[in-house]
Amino acid sequence: MGSGITFDIDLQAANAESVISYNGLLNCIINLLINAREAMPHGGLISLSTSITRGLATSKSDSGDTEPSAYIAICVADSGSGMSEALLSRAFEPLFSSKPKGTGLGLASVRDFAKEMGGDVWLESQVGEGTTVYLHLPLANPSTETQMAPEFVKSADAPAIGTRHILLVEDEPYALEALTEMLEAEGYVVTPCASGEQAMHALEQQAYHLLLTDIVMPGQTGTEIARLAKLSQPSIKTILMSGYVPDSASLEPGWMSIRKPMDSDELLRLVASAV
Repeated sequence: MGSGITFDIDLQAANAESVISYNGLLNCIINLLINAREAMPHGGLISLSTSITRGLATSKSDSGDTEPSAYIAICVADSGSGMSEALLSRAFEPLFSSKPKGTGLGLASVRDFAKEMGGDVWLESQVGEGTTVYLHLPLANPSTETQMAPEFVKSADAPAIGTRHILLVEDEPYALEALTEMLEAEGYVVTPCASGEQAMHALEQQAYHLLLTDIVMPGQTGTEIARLAKLSQPSIKTILMSGYVPDSASLEPGWMSIRKPMDSDELLRLVASAV
């Protein structure tokens, strides 16, 4: 979002489920966040929140959804310049954009996605007071709405993930940052390293449960790092990340691998099984 943006996240519907396209939702959120950022060229506040809400999930009475129901509400709000009534009325039109270089396809694609998934999306905005986008998606099992818990609430019998230490090695800075944030959000303790040299130094400082490393990197490769890590800490588990499927002959017994581009859910399942 940029250094001038304050980003606030409140995921009250973190345990809710909806049968939707993962990539479709990701694209929607990226579009909404980019729009919010560009509405604040001098910085400001963006808030992203989720909740379980009961009411009409759609914004139009002609949608046929006239009975109140429980749904997941995703809200993206910014403190930017806002939109006039004229702009607001045309915001979802394909090929219409208020930005000089905009294509007008961002919000149109968000609406198409919401409708296809059985939900809806609409805007509230006032000039000088920012814009709020509401994206509503149906619950997979509405009867469980009262059982939804806030994000990161763990069962008393759940394993203490926060005691699990992961050594992460990735030479691409943005990938390293994103993977670190994702794993830390799950409660793991992560040591990020941008090179094999940094990883070797980290292995000298403390014990790790898991080595998660890219394979193709300048200097030491991921497999070289994994072999040295195993010598240093025999109990460490290894997951290799690569854009290709490694030759099984190059893998040590017990090593795991995942192919890039990675599905985040698949990676988290693999990590959980390793630690």
